[in-house]
Amino acid sequence: MIQLARLCGYKVAASCSPANVPTVERRGANASFNSRSPPQDQAEEIQKITGGDFSLIFDASGVSQNAALAALKNSTRSKRYFSTVDDFTEIDVPSNIKEYRVEAGHLGRDTTLGRQVTEEATRMIPLLEGHIEYGAIVPVDCELYKESGWGALAEAIAYFQAGHAKKKLIVRVQD
Repeated sequence: MIQLARLCGYKVAASCSPANVPTVERRGANASFNSRSPPQDQAEEIQKITGGDFSLIFDASGVSQNAALAALKNSTRSKRYFSTVDDFTEIDVPSNIKEYRVEAGHLGRDTTLGRQVTEEATRMIPLLEGHIEYGAIVPVDCELYKESGWGALAEAIAYFQAGHAKKKLIVRVQD
């Protein structure tokens, strides 16, 4: 996401563990802050990095809405945007912040929304491939989780959250 944001012209402050600071900087982040700090501390760090001059936070993890909304509360911009991959949790977003939900969970589903999301994602693939070929986007290092299936997905999330994964995890939900 860092690379895509930079391609779109954004300056990026990325949340990550202290151990991953070199990785996010290699990916193009202009700054970083500790994702393991309490939400209010993260918001304060964002304030220090930006001076309050920002308008958009994208929560690629789907679990950082408290930090994101606390930070946006202190933005000096009149227009403020919050986007997250969490498309199922009830989030109390203040009325002065425009919210966008990434509906990736519908990808591949045989529903009207699922087909629409899948079609939109499919249209982006050639564009992303072009950026990869050109070298503007470098795929992240990843690790294939040892098991497969929906149960393995839950296990892999716990494995990742416990800090055991050294790279991004990929889980096969079907062999």
